[in-house]
Amino acid sequence: MKKYIQKSLMLSAIICIIITLVSFLCFEYREEMKLNFLIVIMSFLGIGIHYFTAYTFYDSFLKELVCKYVLVETMVLVIGIFSGWFIKTNWWMSFVYVTPVFVLAYLLGITQLKRYVQAINLKLVEKKAGQSYEE
Repeated sequence: MKKYIQKSLMLSAIICIIITLVSFLCFEYREEMKLNFLIVIMSFLGIGIHYFTAYTFYDSFLKELVCKYVLVETMVLVIGIFSGWFIKTNWWMSFVYVTPVFVLAYLLGITQLKRYVQAINLKLVEKKAGQSYEE
């Protein structure tokens, strides 16, 4: 199911990029195009930085989590400043928006990880029980 969701989201992103590119070429929607390309570029940079931090801080889960939070917060701030979501006086509002979403996503990831570990443990117990019958 996870692969299906990932592939459908990737296809949706490609469709949005193509539609935006065609709109830009035919109708010259410059502001929407600038925002979409900024989001795409930040996404690629974010994924690259995510993999780099995961590779660098693979020894500490807390370091990796803090780096991910800083990455997400920085991306929201940069996109927000360039697109006009935040002005110089209310840039701190990005912390109000990002922190609850990041915490909820982290908690959802932990529950999914817990179910995944339980499923693996169940398969290992079944495999072990099957080996004892063969002996």
